[in-house]
Amino acid sequence: MKIFLKSHIERWALAYILSVAAILRLVQLGKRDFWVDEAFTGIAIRESWSGMMTILTHDVHPPLYYFGAKLLSSAFSYSIIGIRLYSVVFGILCVYMVYLIARELYGTRAGKIAALISAIAPFAIQYSQEARMYTQYAFCILVAIFFLSRSCNSPRKIYPILWGLALGLGILTQYIALIFVPICVLIILIWKKEGPYQPGTRIRNIVIGLAMISVIVAPWVSHAIDQYKRMKDGFSWTTTPQATDVMNTATSFILGAAPGGLAQGQIAPAYHLQGVNKNVTGIIVLALILFAGGILLRRKGYKAIPILLLIILPPAILYVLSRGDHSYYVSRYLIPVAFILYILLGAWLAQLKVRFASVALAVYILGIIFTDRLPVDTAWNAFAHTNAGQKNYYVLNPFDYVIAKYYVGADRLTLFNVDNPNERPVWWAAIGESLVSTSNPHDLVTRPDPVITFLPLHIPQKVPTSLSSVEFDIIDSFGTLYLMRPRASNE
Repeated sequence: MKIFLKSHIERWALAYILSVAAILRLVQLGKRDFWVDEAFTGIAIRESWSGMMTILTHDVHPPLYYFGAKLLSSAFSYSIIGIRLYSVVFGILCVYMVYLIARELYGTRAGKIAALISAIAPFAIQYSQEARMYTQYAFCILVAIFFLSRSCNSPRKIYPILWGLALGLGILTQYIALIFVPICVLIILIWKKEGPYQPGTRIRNIVIGLAMISVIVAPWVSHAIDQYKRMKDGFSWTTTPQATDVMNTATSFILGAAPGGLAQGQIAPAYHLQGVNKNVTGIIVLALILFAGGILLRRKGYKAIPILLLIILPPAILYVLSRGDHSYYVSRYLIPVAFILYILLGAWLAQLKVRFASVALAVYILGIIFTDRLPVDTAWNAFAHTNAGQKNYYVLNPFDYVIAKYYVGADRLTLFNVDNPNERPVWWAAIGESLVSTSNPHDLVTRPDPVITFLPLHIPQKVPTSLSSVEFDIIDSFGTLYLMRPRASNE
């Protein structure tokens, strides 16, 4: 019986792991609010195809993710669950690709352990539940890496075509995928081939892969150039990264980070172990990664080098690029590195005896359980389920306007930009020329429409100088979201 169970588990292990991955990604999929970036996704894909393309060409991201998300979520009436489900699908596919890559490089056992780690890793789950392009982007990079490794050990021309195709699609999903192009070229040049190969194969693989990338991205290049100019002007929300940000990013990959709007900044705040200082947690995580990398390098030699390069070089490239006028070091942009790190850890644990590897995985699961986590925001969802369709609203800043536009619809909103009343941010792709706004605070007093305010941005008592003559009565609240009725201060 014991032999039968062992054989059954080994045979169906991958299916069980993928099932766990699916369950963890589907649980409470619609609980957390859309934050501003997710709201942009919802606004864009609810438009007609031509309307969506108009929005996307005024945004700073490539279009491929939105095409797929629109196709799938249309079957679910563009609901939060329906839109996020697209990311769930790619999140599960990423787990499968981690298995394939680890098996290809280090054996079946390494593949299963790496897949299990990626199935339960909070960071991977978090972005599988976010209505953004990150899991699709990670999937494309992982597929490229898989076929890149195949192309380095096989003379078949199909493999460089496929890694170029996957990387090209990755660039059309997230522009940061461009940093993997020189890394892939470097890996091909230094890869130690197994078995016979003909001189010139490396250069041929590089030329075919780069040609395929060029063919895939060429139709979008003119739009990408325009977006790049706009992106450089709009990266004011990022700052020059510090060395501690690298440690914070690595910790996020292992223990997770603040989700949604709590992570809308450059470096999402990493979670840390309960009762352990965040810097100490970061040091422990970095030491673990260095130790695992060292062991793998010692035991696997040159086979460890591609994975180590794929972990080290992407953050290093972004870090160096961010020393100039604009910073591109954003932790979620490095999500493919997180999955590659899981491959490293799986390959390391596969070198251990089963009981030691099992203990290590159990410790990791306990670490996830005993990690300090922030509560997620559910205020907008509660608001939408009760009040959204009943009233017209004023909104006090462009960020809340974008979120409210998804939940309520633009026809029910008026923007009073409290920080700069005379500014109409119609250049925001998610806002556009249809914006209804006012610069006159008197409008808020004379009309009966309530004002939506989100507690972290505007404390619901007395708002800044542009509304210094107006006080508010709270008429309803949903967690951190308040509906307020303005009244003249002399009442």
